[in-house]
Amino acid sequence: MILPEGWLRTTTADACALVQSGGTPKAGFIDKPGIPFLKVYNIVEQNISFDYRPQFVAESVHKGEVRKSRILPGDVLMNIVGPPLGKVAIVPPTFPEWNANQALTIFRPSPAVISRWLYYFLCGGSSVQSVINETRGSAGQVNISLSQCRNFEISLPPVPSSDVSLRRSIACPPNPNAPAINSITFLALLRSTSRRFWQRRSKENLHGQGGKLAKLPSGVMFRRERLLRTSSQEKTYAARKGRPTKTKRAF
Repeated sequence: MILPEGWLRTTTADACALVQSGGTPKAGFIDKPGIPFLKVYNIVEQNISFDYRPQFVAESVHKGEVRKSRILPGDVLMNIVGPPLGKVAIVPPTFPEWNANQALTIFRPSPAVISRWLYYFLCGGSSVQSVINETRGSAGQVNISLSQCRNFEISLPPVPSSDVSLRRSIACPPNPNAPAINSITFLALLRSTSRRFWQRRSKENLHGQGGKLAKLPSGVMFRRERLLRTSSQEKTYAARKGRPTKTKRAF
């Protein structure tokens, strides 16, 4: 798929505020309610289901031994130990903070990427599916490494922060009764979002009316500027030489 103008292809490590696997403490599990501790079996039909075999850890352990895997509402979880792989869920606001074991990876949204976009990407993005497909047919336990999770290539649309209606359309929680998202559905969503953005932009000059892109993390901003600068240089060179400009592909 060809990347529309203004879109950014980057890695989940640069797009997300955090990509981190969970961890299991040596001790600290408690019977009374404390910090909810998630495992793969708590992801049911792409939603968090904490009613089944709930576990809790002490707050001191949550802020100490397993502090790197603190989970916030809106984070997106994906299991990296299978089979099966491909379990994904958005963390609900049932608790202010959560934690999880090492079989789950946390993808935290940022000003560059919202929860639902991450959710659809992890459910059906081609770079994710290619890693999962490599594990099919393997005997015994299969794993996706944390480095692979951080290096997933993700495409980000240039959605202005002032475009409230468009942000709401892709930011609302997924329907729990909806079927699992595959790569075809994800690509259709990506095309649809791009089309709606450019239809809106053709009717009004967003930047002329004070529209601004959401502030990006410094790493993403650097890569975006480098990508746009390189693209501009390529177009200038091609125009001088009378050659067609190469178009970068999304996946």
